[in-house]
Amino acid sequence: MKKKSCVVVGGGVVGLLASYLATKNFENVFLVERSNEIGGLLGSFERNGVIYDYGTHVPALTGIDDLDEILYGPQSERDEKYHFLPYLRSENFFMGDWNLNSPLIDARKLPAGEYQKCVIELLEAPGANDDERNLHDYLLQTFGTTLTEKIYRPVIKKLLAVELESVDRHVLTTFGLQRIIALTAEVTRRLKTLSNYDNRLGFHSYTDGSPSLPYCYPRGNQGISFWPNSLLAKAKAAGVNVLMGESVKKINLSGDYVDSLELADATLIPCDSVIWTVPPALALIAAGISPGSTPPVFRTHTLCHYEFQSPFLKDYPQYLLCWDPNMLSYRITLYPNISEDRKAFGKHNLTVEVLSDSSAEYKLDEISDVVLEELREMKIVGDDNLLIDKKIDFLGNSFPVLTKEFIESAGRLNGKVERTFSNMTLLGRASGSGFFMNDLLIDAYKKLAISEGIENG
Repeated sequence: MKKKSCVVVGGGVVGLLASYLATKNFENVFLVERSNEIGGLLGSFERNGVIYDYGTHVPALTGIDDLDEILYGPQSERDEKYHFLPYLRSENFFMGDWNLNSPLIDARKLPAGEYQKCVIELLEAPGANDDERNLHDYLLQTFGTTLTEKIYRPVIKKLLAVELESVDRHVLTTFGLQRIIALTAEVTRRLKTLSNYDNRLGFHSYTDGSPSLPYCYPRGNQGISFWPNSLLAKAKAAGVNVLMGESVKKINLSGDYVDSLELADATLIPCDSVIWTVPPALALIAAGISPGSTPPVFRTHTLCHYEFQSPFLKDYPQYLLCWDPNMLSYRITLYPNISEDRKAFGKHNLTVEVLSDSSAEYKLDEISDVVLEELREMKIVGDDNLLIDKKIDFLGNSFPVLTKEFIESAGRLNGKVERTFSNMTLLGRASGSGFFMNDLLIDAYKKLAISEGIENG
């Protein structure tokens, strides 16, 4: 027998999935989303007939058949809606030069003497223990002094504006920096058969070691927002009541039991269960309880969207990474290269992501001018390629800097939420169970579907 009411807070893809799954066990399901758009950063917009995404976002199949059917539709219909890509074509710029085959930093770009020294240290490094959390100590034990100081220190400083000693090793996974390119492709393949080297050396090409499950991107001249919008349509068809432009103002408790939520417009929603996918501290604040933790330091995202008159000099990679410490640009999405559909549309547009602090909001024109110069300096855009249009978005806080203090505080905060609200489930990044989209979706599915014995309907 179904329970009466469930409220899902947060309309990202995890919240959308959770609300759909909740309809199997609850008569009434409400999805509360603060913004007027669904999907969080998995959004797209049109400007002068040109489609942009909020950065490089390409999901992948999870390998769980029932979950993939919810996320992407029946197997028989998927090819009509999505391109399935065995790997993402990527290149990276570092120390003034391109690696044309991989997004990983190439240690061979170091001066000859430093490179020779780093190879010896890399091969002789003992490896870090699994419980080593400090990034600086982990890097020293895994890669040696030269790579730690000549590559990782300036790159992390560019990305996070902190020193290696102050952050957790999981920062590497967040940015895909846990492996590095060195030696030759053949020697690397041989060494990667040994576990001690597999976790530090990367294949020399994105075609090697690709995930067994394909990436997915919508067909046609559409952006990635097609995917969360499809999930939204599925959730609504299942009976989810979607409340956009709303937020939770107050959580009403009976002991440790949430019996209702009051929204910003004074709407009162009685509930038997709450699924919370936004920062856990907001739940405590809404209940009138102090989180008892110091707010984390956040990095902000500035997105520079540009349309040019002519094709790019880079006409093959789908996205680029700029690890160069002397440049603002971080990740660059080349929309015409994503699929033949986008290329056939005849538009030459890209998005550059810049990581910064909150001061970026007040110098967007300056950031845009620098990024435009970098696009030409890196030979992504020709010097004579005319800029037709631009739009600069400051997205504000994107992710917390993973300091030791933040991780310990986040663990205490999640524990406090779980002890305070007996009928609240934390999902998504709020749960602390992962960072990457597929990991969070699988975690949500297992907690909500498998634990309740739900079968895909």
